[in-house]
Amino acid sequence: MENRKREVQAPAGYQKALRKRLNELRARYSQSDIARATKTPVTNVHRYMRVGKIPAEFCSALVESLEVNPAWLLAGEGGALLTDVDDATAKAGSQVLGMVEAMNAVSRVRLGALAGKQQQQTLRELADSVGTYDRLRERMNDITRPVLEKLLQQYRELTRAMQLERASSLRRACIQMARFCDDEELLWQLDEQQAAHEHLMGRVDESLRFHHKLFARKLREGALSDSDACSQAGSFVLALRDSGRFAEAQRICKAAIALTVERGHDWFTFKELRVIDGSFDVELGRLHQGLGAIQEMFGQLEGGQRMFTAILLARALLFAGLSNTLDVLRSADGSRGRSRLLLRHACALENPAELRAVMEAGIGPGELQVMPEEYESRRAALLLRALERPKAELCDQFENLVAQTPPPVNSPHLKAVVIAIARAQLARLCRHGAFAKSTLAAQAAIEAVPGDRTVTLDLRAQHARNVQALPENAQTRSLRQTWQRFVDDHHSRGYTFLHAFKETGASGAR
Repeated sequence: MENRKREVQAPAGYQKALRKRLNELRARYSQSDIARATKTPVTNVHRYMRVGKIPAEFCSALVESLEVNPAWLLAGEGGALLTDVDDATAKAGSQVLGMVEAMNAVSRVRLGALAGKQQQQTLRELADSVGTYDRLRERMNDITRPVLEKLLQQYRELTRAMQLERASSLRRACIQMARFCDDEELLWQLDEQQAAHEHLMGRVDESLRFHHKLFARKLREGALSDSDACSQAGSFVLALRDSGRFAEAQRICKAAIALTVERGHDWFTFKELRVIDGSFDVELGRLHQGLGAIQEMFGQLEGGQRMFTAILLARALLFAGLSNTLDVLRSADGSRGRSRLLLRHACALENPAELRAVMEAGIGPGELQVMPEEYESRRAALLLRALERPKAELCDQFENLVAQTPPPVNSPHLKAVVIAIARAQLARLCRHGAFAKSTLAAQAAIEAVPGDRTVTLDLRAQHARNVQALPENAQTRSLRQTWQRFVDDHHSRGYTFLHAFKETGASGAR
């Protein structure tokens, strides 16, 4: 520990220790290998190993390209490579940080409050030690902050590029580096990026854990007092929505709206919260209330701010029967997300001409189109073939599709529902012998969804249509009545698009 104190206290001594560790890497890599991996001239690498200051950019390049453990490189902690870092090292670091916090608490004790010269002398010594550790920690922050900042930037770029495995290596490096950094803003950015990374990896619960932590930090002041706080609340709520926890998400959304300071009601991020709240009303049976809120906020947004809101507005208008898919196609504010929405809606309506038009406009390599290899695109193509020329073999092709490109639904329970309903729909259209079995399996999948999760309204409408096409018998009679009530109830609330489901449900399978 004394050696590390001297290294940190004296910049020249620290650079000497850093250079020593850099030279240790030569046992694994040549200078040419290091230069090539870090995109640094060999002459510079040679100089860094001999004299002068070693820049943070070079340190971060070592971490990214060679997976060097930043805690080892900058502080001598753990093994040289990230793959060498073990739980014991992490635990040791945590214990050191805990000791510093404990000593900080001691330094705040009033020395005169305790009797006896010996106790006072001991406390003074402890206070002096705390002061030393504080200086050390400040110096360590100065050293680690620029490296962590660079690593975070690279981690963010890899995540955005969907290079998730490489991003995982950078994430480990950031976590190691964060142990020696007290910069609240950088630590916030790290947790925010980890939330996004976990979401993209499909680990919803882990993503939510980070979102909850971030949101809780923003509430330390008892209110959402800046635009970033509203943005974080929105991210948390959308993460809950993606996991199917609609009711919980809306409760938090309404709380965030109520906690936003009055001056923030003009923030774009606050208006997005209002839009998200309205979208939950649409999904949970309060169509007119939700549509009104979305329309109100949409009118206050401009240009690029409208893209996300336009998707939720289009969904509400389609549900209300105030627009059809072709109307939405011709309107402004297009996006890839809106194209996915239109594909799903056209598949639900089962109108061949409408589905074909949406596919021609919405599937392709364009930035507003859904990629042809995605689940929604491939499923739409199968469904159109089933509508025009139904064949039993299409059901087998659907099983291959699900195996190769499953629907991008985070919740395992809800993903099972999506697949089961689509399978039953295709079996009904193709008059496949497994239709009844598939529909009952979809019902079982819906019943297996936990009570805090919501199956979206359009999925339930498709299932209702499948159920109504079942042959009526003692086993299916009650089920048919239940789903007919669902359609009638929501149709009476203004979900006019369900009129088509009432008609096809009554006529049975096509």
